[in-house]
Amino acid sequence: MTALLDSGRRGARDEALTSFERRQYLEAAERALAVYPGALGELVHRELRAFAEFGFRLAADRLLPRLAAEIRRGADARSTR
Repeated sequence: MTALLDSGRRGARDEALTSFERRQYLEAAERALAVYPGALGELVHRELRAFAEFGFRLAADRLLPRLAAEIRRGADARSTR
């Protein structure tokens, strides 16, 4: 799932997200509420949603793309069980 959330544009820190990428972050934000109940899920939800709504890649460490990919992978794994 990382490929869906990471178009490989590493050098463009202020480049806007595509509408597809934005949808992927919003989906991950919603799934975070189910994956992590309580305050942790709410925090992850807020961070991913803010990243999607702001629409820019500002995280040089790529933490939010990695987080969204992990949440999406986990949700996909649970749906195939």
